[in-house]
Amino acid sequence: MDESTLSESKAVLLTYVRYIDNNDFAEEILFCKLLKSSTTAKKIYSTLKSYLDTNKKPMKNITSCAADGAPNMMGKKNGSLKLLKDENPDMFLVHFVIHRENLVAKNLSPVLNKTMNLVVKCINSIKASAKQERIFKLFFEENNEADVRLHTEVHYFTLRQKQPKNNLKFYWFQKREVTDTAILNNVEHLTNLSADLKGRFSDLKEIDFPTWLMQPMFVNLSHVSDMQYQEELAEMQNEESVKTFFNIKGSMAWFFEETKIKYPSATECARNLLLTFPSSYLAECGFSAITDLLLKKRNC
Repeated sequence: MDESTLSESKAVLLTYVRYIDNNDFAEEILFCKLLKSSTTAKKIYSTLKSYLDTNKKPMKNITSCAADGAPNMMGKKNGSLKLLKDENPDMFLVHFVIHRENLVAKNLSPVLNKTMNLVVKCINSIKASAKQERIFKLFFEENNEADVRLHTEVHYFTLRQKQPKNNLKFYWFQKREVTDTAILNNVEHLTNLSADLKGRFSDLKEIDFPTWLMQPMFVNLSHVSDMQYQEELAEMQNEESVKTFFNIKGSMAWFFEETKIKYPSATECARNLLLTFPSSYLAECGFSAITDLLLKKRNC
């Protein structure tokens, strides 16, 4: 779930849903609503609540909700996700992983962050003009590149770097002189990166990830405290066909209906945790598409 203010000061709430379909992850848009008055946490919460009530979808069906770190979304006291959790205490609240990585990147290299911001502004400025957009599109076609959309801080603009004919990996690294100073700088960057990542993702340690989730066939059953899970895991480890199935499918085996029928408790726990971490990429693409439509409507 994400909120953004687009052109002409229009505030839009965009919500995607992630669920299991045909034994795999499925992601699609749930709704796109215009926030006519304010973008407060209560307004965002009431918009989502109204949609669920209208479509007769109980709040308890939402196992987790992810958003960016904005106060109206992730505020610990009055954020919209906090209001959702008050109604559904079992819900997991997650800060977008890509958004966190972007915050880490800003601290890691201010120079790179400044450069990327300039690139983003240039691209968005070009896309704001219909004539400039057409010329820019022709430029990409002449260079066999895909066109680009409007960009945000998270959805960075990237360029494909042409590889030499011998296609050697890290060929650019071979051209650089490796000095003690360069190595110390790299070590310092990696140390800062590690410390910042640990701080940004510290809340994930509060989520109880069972040791058997990823490799149920190899877990020591004496380490599983819940007897319900222990019994089902014992059955799984003693059935050769299930072992083979998990060896082939890995953790995706939890999404198959036959697994749910045989081991309902362990499967429900595994599914809830595996579905918890969606990406903000779809929301960013959605806002980009909406902005494109608004620009085309304005230029007509």
